Amino acid sequence: MVDILSGSSHTNKIVEVWAAARVIVQKYGHTKKFAKHVVALVVKQEQGLKTDIRLIEFLAKDPIGKFLGYRDRPNETTFSKVRERMNPQIMEDLQLWIVSDLLKGKRVRLVAQDSTDVPAYSGKDREARWGHRTPSRKEQLLYKSNKDKKKSFFYGYKHT
Repeated sequence: MVDILSGSSHTNKIVEVWAAARVIVQKYGHTKKFAKHVVALVVKQEQGLKTDIRLIEFLAKDPIGKFLGYRDRPNETTFSKVRERMNPQIMEDLQLWIVSDLLKGKRVRLVAQDSTDVPAYSGKDREARWGHRTPSRKEQLLYKSNKDKKKSFFYGYKHT
C-alpha cells in the first residue's frame, strides 16, 4: 500500500481517502458508515499494524480515530465483519484511486503490475476462463511427472 499519512497534511489526505471510500463502497451497495471502517483498514495497512487489536488501540489513541468518528473503542469483531462483508474489489479500487491521486501531475517513467492467478470454483462463472499459465517453481517441483512443466492448464481469472 502507498504511504498516505506521510507529511504534515495527513488529515487532508484522510479526508480525501474517506471521500473516495464513501463513493466506492456505495458502488458496491454499502453505506457511507461502512466507508470509515474501510479507511481504518487502509490505515491499519499503512501503519503496519499486524492485528485488529493493534488497530483498535491505534484508533483509540491517535487523533485519526476520533476524526473517523470512533468515539468509543470499536468492538474487536468490527473489522473482521467488515472484511467478511466487503467485496475485495473495494480495496483494489481504493488503492487505485490513492495511487492515481498521488501521481497526479507527476511524470511516470515505468509502471508495472504483477499478474496473479485467482482460481474459479464454479463453471457457471461468466468471468472465468480456461487458459494456460506458467506454474511456480514450487509447483514444477511438485509435479515432476508432468511432461510439460513450462505450462499448466488453468481455470480461473488472470488479473493483469
